[in-house]
Amino acid sequence: VYSPARVVKLCERYGLTGGDPYDLRTGYDLADPKVQAAVIKKIQRDRPKLVIGSPPCTLFSRLQQLNLHVHGPEWAEEFAKRRMKAAEHISFCIKIFRLQRNRGDYFVFEHPESADSWQLPDLAELCASEGVMSTVIDQCMYGLKTRGPGASQGEMIPALKPTRLISNSWFIIQGLQKRCDHSHPHQPLVGGRAAKAAEYPDDLCAAFC
Repeated sequence: VYSPARVVKLCERYGLTGGDPYDLRTGYDLADPKVQAAVIKKIQRDRPKLVIGSPPCTLFSRLQQLNLHVHGPEWAEEFAKRRMKAAEHISFCIKIFRLQRNRGDYFVFEHPESADSWQLPDLAELCASEGVMSTVIDQCMYGLKTRGPGASQGEMIPALKPTRLISNSWFIIQGLQKRCDHSHPHQPLVGGRAAKAAEYPDDLCAAFC
């Protein structure tokens, strides 16, 4: 949910059946309540063993919080409206996760470790609920790279991107534990690099499978 096909592309390699990716890029406008209701019906019908939710995190980043001190009150007012909409997407994910858990199946939610989305009441409550566990990974250890700082920017350099995941699956939490081993330099995700880095690297998709 909130991603085109990435993990599901690798499912067959591991003897798994990939489900449907629900995202604006796959024809699902999840800002539309009618589309949300249709997606929930599909999930209830198909009964997936695992749902991965990764709604947009941009409006919860530290950089956005810094912008509040740079721009004027009109920008802050517009930012608050957009942030509220972003929080609604997280609440939609949580609604799906509760359906999964009540049925005896599984979910994963991920956002950057530093995102302040983790302080949202709905998400904080889910994190604290019985059977929900968390882990933090550094995506550089799963092959995440971004363009380097040089003029040509042709060289690809590892991007750290500490990411927190919560799940009611012990196996997923135990299987996703890698932190940076400090064997390589990192390129910060600035200067237009963050959007592309939202895509899971193949090794992370494989780890889910």
